[in-house]
Amino acid sequence: MTEVEIRADPTLTTSNGDFVSPEDWDEFHDITGKGGEGLTVAVMDSGIDTHHPIFDDVRVDQPEIDGLPTNQTDRVGHGTACAGTLLLLAPNIERIVDVPIFADEGRTGDSEIRAAYEYLIDHADELDMVNMSWGASSKYQPYDTLHNELEQAGVDAVVAAGNTDKQTGSPATSKRAYAVSACTIDGRMTRWSSPTDNVTALGKNIAMPASKNGHMGRPIDSNDFTPRMEEIGGEWIKASGTSFACPGVLGMAASFRSMNTVNFKNRPDVQTAYEKAFRDNAVDITGTDEDGVGYVDYKKSVDMDKGDALSDATVWSMPWNGQDFIHIDADVLPDGNYRVNEEKLAEAFIEE
Repeated sequence: MTEVEIRADPTLTTSNGDFVSPEDWDEFHDITGKGGEGLTVAVMDSGIDTHHPIFDDVRVDQPEIDGLPTNQTDRVGHGTACAGTLLLLAPNIERIVDVPIFADEGRTGDSEIRAAYEYLIDHADELDMVNMSWGASSKYQPYDTLHNELEQAGVDAVVAAGNTDKQTGSPATSKRAYAVSACTIDGRMTRWSSPTDNVTALGKNIAMPASKNGHMGRPIDSNDFTPRMEEIGGEWIKASGTSFACPGVLGMAASFRSMNTVNFKNRPDVQTAYEKAFRDNAVDITGTDEDGVGYVDYKKSVDMDKGDALSDATVWSMPWNGQDFIHIDADVLPDGNYRVNEEKLAEAFIEE
């Protein structure tokens, strides 16, 4: 049996009053405009405490899944923090599906992991994205295989790279995984973040909604709340780990994706647009290779052609009838991207 654990560690969080607020996320990653409309996102974690007011305006489904905990709460606090961070970055997500793999401890094993993946794969037609802020300490091929199957089924997953500073473990090691490492508010890699080939986001001393029965993180005094935290209400904690960089990137990806009117659900061979945009426009953290291509610059990723939105300017590249790629009714823009006729593109993706 291969044991997996959450990608958070209380010892990584400083004891002073400093924390990364929701406003800091917006400023650091240059986030302008937030979405997620029409998307269903699963959170594969320790559960979600829906009593926190950040969940008041979103539908949270907590299905009973064979082989998984069914307490419909979060006694760790990790899943609530991740789901809450996701909503801070994409507040208009339509539905969250709670897929609990951890019970009262932040560790689990093969049977729970397999049961969760099987549920996600079986319900892939209902899901758009999934957050995975957990992992094994090293590569474990059975998890990588399951992860590739999930992505192949058409569900986009964002995965935490890990907190070892040396190696990344499954499922972040799978071929199709989009793995996220963690940086600090002053734009440096954290000393403990596992490396990634993809992108980096804020992951140290992150302020997040708290589960009322959770034991993870350090409480934030209400006197220190920022305006956004006060507006949302509830209790808040701060914690560190690639666990929390992960839903940050997924939240940005959900907002980015909701701008796009073309449905690629049945075309898993299509390169995910946000992945390419985040990579192409990332800010490099000099002096390290651990950051992948750098940390996400959201506004630059959206404004790929001096203000043109994603729906107007991007590259759609995919295998097609034996060819390497196609561009459907596309005009080349000055920066090398393409302006695509989305109606014709959508027609080409209709499954017989």
